Amino acid sequence: MRRSALRSALRAVVLVSMWLPPPSLAATPAVPASAVPEGVWRVTPAGPRVGDRLTASLEITHSPHASVEWSRETPRWEGLELAGSELPAPDVLPDGRIRSRLTFFLYADLPCGCRLPALDVVVSGQTDGRTGDAPADGQPAATRTVSVAALPVTVTGAFDAASPPSAPAPARGPVALPFPWVQLLAAVAALAAAVAVGVWVWRRRRPALPQTSPAAAPDTALLAARAALAELARLERGHRDGVLSPQGVVTGLSDLVRVWLWTHFHIPAPTQTSAETAAALAAHPHRRSREAIAWLEAWDLVRFARHAPSPEEAGRELAAVRIWLLATMSPQLAAAATGPGDAAAAAGEGK
Repeated sequence: MRRSALRSALRAVVLVSMWLPPPSLAATPAVPASAVPEGVWRVTPAGPRVGDRLTASLEITHSPHASVEWSRETPRWEGLELAGSELPAPDVLPDGRIRSRLTFFLYADLPCGCRLPALDVVVSGQTDGRTGDAPADGQPAATRTVSVAALPVTVTGAFDAASPPSAPAPARGPVALPFPWVQLLAAVAALAAAVAVGVWVWRRRRPALPQTSPAAAPDTALLAARAALAELARLERGHRDGVLSPQGVVTGLSDLVRVWLWTHFHIPAPTQTSAETAAALAAHPHRRSREAIAWLEAWDLVRFARHAPSPEEAGRELAAVRIWLLATMSPQLAAAATGPGDAAAAAGEGK
């Protein structure tokens, strides 16, 4: 009896379960209207005046499994100026929903009946207000456009031309995202310390460079003296070997003396006439410089009047110019340009 009664009870349970719908097909409860994404403008302070900084927050309340896709375009402001914007971290409400905000910092330099613009914000993810799991990876996320109505803002006060309100500085760029500044500064400090240690080790281990004295600047006076004596030696060889005519020797001596007057006495004889050079030499303090006046006048006769000197005259001119060149030099310069013997001989001739 007991077994048959138990079998009848089990059979009744099976029959009842066959008539009941499965749990997955059961009707879902109605979605409350407050769970659907919502958007609204909030402005502080409540009664703005001219010169005040207005904080306008665009708030979107949505499911924790959804995210807000903020537009990168800057809204158009009627009667207000934008000083900056900020994207704070989202807030978690007591009912489990998320409140995302995009904050704009505005100001007005004139009283106006301003208006915050109407905007459309896209919310992607689970936007139907359900509290189930988020869509699986790879599945397309649902999107919903939240329309935020325009909000009128009245700015009172008066514009003072004597002290106009100054525009506040931008807050933290167009969109300020959270950034680990402490970690970044610590990494930069560690990198700088590593570079300093590496440079210290490298400088201790590298071989010492040989200490060389800097090259001395060339002595222009010595170079000019050697060049003049070299040109004079060329003229002497040409006269001795018969390569140069007496007229060529005298013309070369004229050019040599004019260049020496320019490089040694700073008289621009190469670009002057003989009369201009003679006037400059007459006023020069060096007594041996005035000896060139008679030479230049006589050599002009050879250059321009076709006077033909004899070979003996050319030889005497060569010897006189050599003595004159060495006599116009200091003993140290003459010794460096030629040799101690020639310098002593020139000093004796100068006396």
